[in-house]
Amino acid sequence: TAGDRKTRRPGDKETGRQEVRDNIQETRGKKQEVRSKLKIKIPIILFVLVVVITCTKSDYNPNLVEYIKAEKELRSRITEEQGLSDSIKILQQKHNIDLEEELSKLSDNPEDWIKLLKDLKIAK
Repeated sequence: TAGDRKTRRPGDKETGRQEVRDNIQETRGKKQEVRSKLKIKIPIILFVLVVVITCTKSDYNPNLVEYIKAEKELRSRITEEQGLSDSIKILQQKHNIDLEEELSKLSDNPEDWIKLLKDLKIAK
């Protein structure tokens, strides 16, 4: 206020400026502290995300075992090429299988091949 300005001593103005400078320095220090914490946390968060994404496996379709057995049986019964091709398409629709997609999943995950072979052996 105007009354306060008259009662201040000449050195008070410099003291006020110094307080402002100190506050600015303190704020800058806090910002740098926050930035350094973020620099540490961001790589950790990214690492955790990568681990979670790579560890979550997309197993093959559980209907694949039944489909393979049905296709094997179908191939033993049908000898005509066109009839076999049509029957396989119908069989894929029935079992909700996209064979190329399932094979690409398996090619990316060798452990799934082993699991599939075990499932086929058990299913016999």
